[in-house]
Amino acid sequence: MKHLKSYKLFESRIQYLEDDVHDILLELEDEGFQIEISRISKDVEDDTLQRITKRTDVFLEVRVLRPWGSEDRVIPNTPTPPSGKYPGNIFIWREIKDAIIRLTEWYYSQSIHEPIDKETIYRTDKDNSPLRFSNGGIEFGIGWSKEEDFTIGDLISFTSLRMEIKL
Repeated sequence: MKHLKSYKLFESRIQYLEDDVHDILLELEDEGFQIEISRISKDVEDDTLQRITKRTDVFLEVRVLRPWGSEDRVIPNTPTPPSGKYPGNIFIWREIKDAIIRLTEWYYSQSIHEPIDKETIYRTDKDNSPLRFSNGGIEFGIGWSKEEDFTIGDLISFTSLRMEIKL
């Protein structure tokens, strides 16, 4: 029975974190973005102490995107594309940046995980980062933990932003 109780505690913690993530990103929904939050598991081999064990790490996958079928639009204070409007599925970093930075800072204030150091970003053990950012299947952010780390240009365009958040 103790096993079942601890499982329920873990499940309620995950639900609590999902709710907090959704609350932090609620302003993006109010601005017309779609927020998708799901749980994913990854099998990880751990060969510490010269033994190999399998464990499963649980992540939240958070996706920010424009809803399917969104109308083309003008994005204020951005270069005008040849057609005069941006396709409905495109958004720029400046539109979501503040909410994503707030989510990142909240995550590290609440998490048992520490951001990986900047030297790790260029080594093979970068896979240990508890928070990862990607766009269109291309990872572009690892080890970011505070506002100063987000140095990508404000006019970078996205079709979807995907974050993996280790629980």
